[in-house]
Amino acid sequence: MILLEHSLLTTSLLLSALRNSLNAPITVVTRFKAYPSELYRRLGAKYVIYSNSNKISFLVQ
Repeated sequence: MILLEHSLLTTSLLLSALRNSLNAPITVVTRFKAYPSELYRRLGAKYVIYSNSNKISFLVQ
């Protein structure tokens, strides 16, 4: 599951709902480098990708 972050509040709500219903790892793609990856991991993400671009097609090739 790849989750594209637009706000931390929405991401945290989605992560809490998804982590209990999915067996697949959750990857968060964010532009907010001020938030440490450990925060997302504690919320339920397995991987965190920081990106300066909206072009993330490389993730689904």
